[in-house]
Amino acid sequence: MKVIRLFTLLALLAALGLFFFLDPIIVLFLAPFALLTLLYVAPVFPKTTNLRNLAGVKIFIIALVWAGISVLVPAMYTLLDFTDALWLEFIQRFLLVVVIMLPFEIRDLPYDPRELKTIPQQFGVRKTKIIGSLLLLFFVVLDIVKNTSESFEITSSIAIALVSGAFLWGASTTQPRYYCAFWVESIPVMWLTLYTLFDLIKN
Repeated sequence: MKVIRLFTLLALLAALGLFFFLDPIIVLFLAPFALLTLLYVAPVFPKTTNLRNLAGVKIFIIALVWAGISVLVPAMYTLLDFTDALWLEFIQRFLLVVVIMLPFEIRDLPYDPRELKTIPQQFGVRKTKIIGSLLLLFFVVLDIVKNTSESFEITSSIAIALVSGAFLWGASTTQPRYYCAFWVESIPVMWLTLYTLFDLIKN
């Protein structure tokens, strides 16, 4: 915990330093996502300690913040138009993060209070994996629907969907210690690697 607190402090100091280089409009655009992140860990409602413990919404808050920070904020920063394709990209990112979170919820199934009403608690492990697989299918379909993706982008999306699906179906309540804490956590890095690799092959 001391190491985690140290890294958190360093990240906070770095964030505060970079904060002064941002345009005020970007800061205002970031504010809702920053507030959600704060309320995720800080007390918000009388009967819950924070948004993380609010029944049924935990992974959707995480996915919303991830998608907003990684798609909408960069688009605003680089003055991109908020086109239909951009919103589809936002939805894609939201779906992928939801699926990536499912192995964590499966892992924590024996320990999570029933009041959390996580997806595995409500539907069971097998149905959770089926739901996640359908979300991944939708994720890939949206890449095709966008009509702005090049072939290597679609290929990388299909590849990361398959990787994410494999980790989802391999998840269990007795998974190895680093299954989620390292391998599932590294899926975004895998996606970047695959995207760059397919781009290099294309060129």
